[in-house]
This record gives sequence, C-alpha cells and structure tokens, in this order.
Amino acid sequence: AIFIVTRDREFQPDEFRTSSPTGEMHESGWKELEPSWSSVGPSRLLCLQTNALLHGGCEQPLSFHWYRAIENRSHERVPSKDNTWNSPDPLLEQAALEREELTIDSTGDTTRVKAVLTKADPRVKHVRKILKASDGATLRIGLVDAGVEEDAVVRWDHDGDLHLSLPSENHSFLTPIPASLRPPVDLLLALPRPANLAPFLNMATQLGVHRVILCNAAKVQADYFGSHLLKEPRLQMREALKAGLVQAGDTALPEVHVVRRLKPFLNDELAALCPDTLRVFGHPQKEWADPLPAMRDLDLGSNKRILLAVGPEAGWQDPFELDLLREHGFQGVALGERTLRTDVALVSLMAIAHEVLRERARSESSA
Repeated sequence: AIFIVTRDREFQPDEFRTSSPTGEMHESGWKELEPSWSSVGPSRLLCLQTNALLHGGCEQPLSFHWYRAIENRSHERVPSKDNTWNSPDPLLEQAALEREELTIDSTGDTTRVKAVLTKADPRVKHVRKILKASDGATLRIGLVDAGVEEDAVVRWDHDGDLHLSLPSENHSFLTPIPASLRPPVDLLLALPRPANLAPFLNMATQLGVHRVILCNAAKVQADYFGSHLLKEPRLQMREALKAGLVQAGDTALPEVHVVRRLKPFLNDELAALCPDTLRVFGHPQKEWADPLPAMRDLDLGSNKRILLAVGPEAGWQDPFELDLLREHGFQGVALGERTLRTDVALVSLMAIAHEVLRERARSESSA
C-alpha cells in the first residue's frame, strides 16, 4: 500500500503507471508525472521526486516526499517545521527485548505477552523522544533469539514507564530461531583494541554473523584480553550485539567465543565448532606474490557456510600464521593491493561472503 502526497492532493497508486519511468496521470488537470526513483539499501526506504506538468504548460515542481512500504503496510509521515519529511529507517524503530523482560499469561488457547520498561531505559527514551509514540500507537519490537512483532501496542503510565502489549495471535514471537535461519557466515577475528571491539561487533552483527570467534594473534597485544567487554557476564558486549540487531531488524544474537591460543584452537576445536564451511582469509595482494583469487571464484563445493578470518591491524604474521591458516583449510582471497584497516576489511569480506552465498542460493533455486 503506497501513496504519494503532492502539494495539492494525494494520488493513489492506481492513478499512475509504475511499469515505466514515466506514468500518465488519469486525473483531470494533470498531464504528466515524471518520477525519479532511488532506493536506500536494505532499509527499503524509497524516495520519489516528481515534476507535474499542468495543462497550461506551466511546470510546478513538487518537493521530495518520502514513503516506506513494509509487508504491504503504509506508514504515514508528516512534514516537519522546515517542510522536510520525517522518514526514519523503519528498522531503527525496533526495540530488542530479552525474554526475562516479558510477562506471559497463558489462558486456554490464548497467550498474552506484555513487557514493562522503566522510564530510565534508553529504549523508552528513544520511543518517547525520537519516535514520539503516544498511547495506542504501535511499535515494532523483537525478542532476542526469537520472533518479531510489528504491532506492539504502546501505553504510558503516570510514572513514565512504557507498557507494551502484543496481539495474542502472534504465536511465532516466542518461538526460538532455528539454526537453519541464522546467518550462514562465521567470523574468526583477531581481538582488536578494546576501544574498537564494540563497534566491530556491532558492524558484524548488522551484516549478519552466526559465530564470532575472538582470537589471539602474534600482533595482538596481551592486554587487549583485559577489555571490560570480555569480563563475565559480558553484558556490555551483549548490548553492542543487540544494537547491531536493532539496526539490521534482526533478532538472531551471534555466539561469541574467546580464544587465547590460536594454534590449539585450530587443531582441536575449529572442526567441531564450524563444520562444513568454506574457510577464507583476506590478505593484500603483493606484487611479488602469486595472484590471490577473488572470493566469488572459490569453489564452495558442498559447503553452505563461510568462515572468514580477519587479522589484526598489522595483519596476520607472515609466514607463520598465514601458513597455519592454510594448513587448516583457509584460502587467501584478494581485496586489492591496498592495506586496509581491520574495520574496512571486516565489512568488505562479510559483504562479499553474503553475496557469494546469495548467488549460490539463487542459482540452485533456478536450476
């Protein structure tokens, strides 16, 4: 369900032709509508700028109007004071809840799910000040490692606490995510400096990762393992991961493993933890070295998952660690001749890995 708001009136979708870049208006008084479309990544936000030509030959420009369509549901946006249109990414409106924050009441065949968040909770401040949700409004929420509810009903109490009520017919909200629906990419990441750990985990979670294995390496400083994020019960690490889930609109929380000795882990634990995976590490292409393949040129074989090894800022130790990775089935891939920062290499490798797996899935489905 999509509508376009112009300066004078609203046009419904059936009043213009969307099959071509230019659609003729059937409403009397309008001659032509020339839309210019652009999409904004995975957020599925669309922008439409139009110029409408009146029958007198006078061109009347129309300002930018944003709309979004998610699962055939339209969400109205109103102009702000400066005549721009508020269009927050719909996925950013998700609030991630933990199971212990829920109150579940099962009576017969009916299950009622509620949650109460105190006014000091950052999520409550976001709902009140950013989303400006009033009583009766609906909010998109997700349950960590379970389902998503698009229409959680908002109610504020006199203390400023937020009450969320879920429709009883959403039986999948409490259902754990099966392993088959978790991201098909795992990450072996040389432990970054403490200040970078939370942003790296956030980025990896946004892109989609099942397991993150934080490991030691020759160029990782020993005091990095003293990071507060690694101290049990690792609540701050969990918050960094949940922030990535909220951004991506996902609920599958990654597993995090900490490995202090790389070689014993590769020898004794890797095969059981990450079976049936294509193992890949990124490395700059050196002029004197044999050319490294691109990831898309590797043979996935029967593997349906990819394990990426991303080294520290100074890179994997050459030749010892690179040879060690190769001995355990890792294949080097090129990301160009430039030496990249770890965050750039991380995002690049993960994006390519997901695209390789998507291409394979598309080719199998069309075969």
